[in-house]
Amino acid sequence: MELNDLKDNVITKENFISFDECIQWLQKVPAPFLLDNENLDWKYRTIDITTHSIVQQVEDYWNNYFKTDKLKISQAQIQLWPIKSYSVKHIHNANNREGTNYNSMLYLNNNYMGGEFFTDKITLKPKPGMLTFFDGQKTYHGVKPVYWNNRYTIIFWFG
Repeated sequence: MELNDLKDNVITKENFISFDECIQWLQKVPAPFLLDNENLDWKYRTIDITTHSIVQQVEDYWNNYFKTDKLKISQAQIQLWPIKSYSVKHIHNANNREGTNYNSMLYLNNNYMGGEFFTDKITLKPKPGMLTFFDGQKTYHGVKPVYWNNRYTIIFWFG
């Protein structure tokens, strides 16, 4: 598949990292992330990991998948989705994430209820180690409310 063929599809790669590697990532999460704190401000729900080697692994994987060398990750973050958190369906544009073309998410856990990723076409209950890729400027997407336990992802922003 080429990037031009992506349209509003979401590409998934199961077991991009192992369950043990997911646990290792979760062990790096600071203590405030471990609380069921629905009132935690968004700026305290992310940790920048842009310089970590996983960023290059993800960039290389998608460049190989799409047979290009144009995909560059501008930022990567561990994200906490606490109980009652969600994201309404949106796209990335000048109002909320200017300069972001594509997104890739790496899911670290599945021991929560709710929290499904969704678009107009799919609803996805992520699995630990699953990597996704989609066009964040064209594909309307969101996260359903988390009802029990915290949800953890690593998001990669392609600029």
